[in-house]
Amino acid sequence: MSISSVQLVSLQIFSCIRASHAQHGLRHDDYQRYRQYCSRRLHRLRKSVDLTHGRGRFVKRPLESQLVRDSRHLMLHLYAAERAWSYAMALKRDTNAKVARPHYRLLNRLRKAAAWSDSLSRLCVARGDARTVLEAEAYSGFMHGNLRLECEKWSEALEQLRITRNIASKLQSMSIPEEVYG
Repeated sequence: MSISSVQLVSLQIFSCIRASHAQHGLRHDDYQRYRQYCSRRLHRLRKSVDLTHGRGRFVKRPLESQLVRDSRHLMLHLYAAERAWSYAMALKRDTNAKVARPHYRLLNRLRKAAAWSDSLSRLCVARGDARTVLEAEAYSGFMHGNLRLECEKWSEALEQLRITRNIASKLQSMSIPEEVYG
């Protein structure tokens, strides 16, 4: 298959996330409800693109860039990152500052969210259009910035969030007037 015959996939990551946040619990800071929604959404997406993990014994079926033909393939990684992020935010809201163990769990969930956002970014670079690639890079920078903030690596977090802000301002200048990124 030649490079020119590869069809580019488009996904408006920020508008998808914003709509999901508004409709499924984050308007009221209900991270548990949003995480449950992300889990259900992931299950429906896996079934629709035929990437289920089999019945009975778990068989991992990774998504490679050659398999990406539709925006639903990219949404798998997006909602996996969102699920991990919402779990971390629920842990952050519910934990007591004196207890150390939940903080480690929170960091692990943020690491997982950052890893999913990186894999989303790689898939978008391989198969996405220019706007999708920029949005995925901004999303990945945001997740890494959140992780660095929780790890108390302030300068690295500031750098990641600056990169995210710069990409978001580029996206805002490219966008249609009805679409506003903040």
